[in-house]
Amino acid sequence: MGNAVPVMTRTLVHAWHYARRRGVRHSAAKAFRTYVLGRERWYVTSGDLTGWNGVTPRDPETLIRFATDADLPALERMERQSPETLRAWLRPGHFFFVAVRAGVPIAYRCLSTKPHRWVRDYFTMRPDQVYSLDLFTHAAWRSRGVSHDLMAGSNPILVAQGFREVLSIQRLDNAESIAMTRARGITQLGTLTRTCVLGRVSLRLDPV
Repeated sequence: MGNAVPVMTRTLVHAWHYARRRGVRHSAAKAFRTYVLGRERWYVTSGDLTGWNGVTPRDPETLIRFATDADLPALERMERQSPETLRAWLRPGHFFFVAVRAGVPIAYRCLSTKPHRWVRDYFTMRPDQVYSLDLFTHAAWRSRGVSHDLMAGSNPILVAQGFREVLSIQRLDNAESIAMTRARGITQLGTLTRTCVLGRVSLRLDPV
């Protein structure tokens, strides 16, 4: 029982944050698919980090650096991730980058030495691999090359840490993300399917 209350509290916090961001109807449908009956699918991708060495950022006024505690209020206002998740990304084992303009974070990218808990059974990661948890740009700054500058600024840092490859998953209905990865030549490794039947969850990875 010692950890039951904190786990339940974390779950409720995440659910509340998700409902605020995506709406009650969407959140209820998501919860039903996740915990009762449903199926979700993602593409599994692999990207070469070394190919970004020497790539020049498009906007020299955008600073790419590691996130700090002082950035959390601005990142929380983006309403993409819960405050708890953002704080966890500052801990060891994570590479949490922000793109900053005029002292204010406008985008972020977080990677980890461990994959998301839902897919850990399907990712036996090598020491030179890192997992992409999230990449997000504030709505006011999209279509300005900010994500490109995040890659150009952070990938050489990851390579210097000994990483060569980034793994990630993306929803099949996320057209923007899929178009971006294809434009960058990122390799699709397969399709991951998560099925839930009355609370019993199974995962299947179908290679390309």
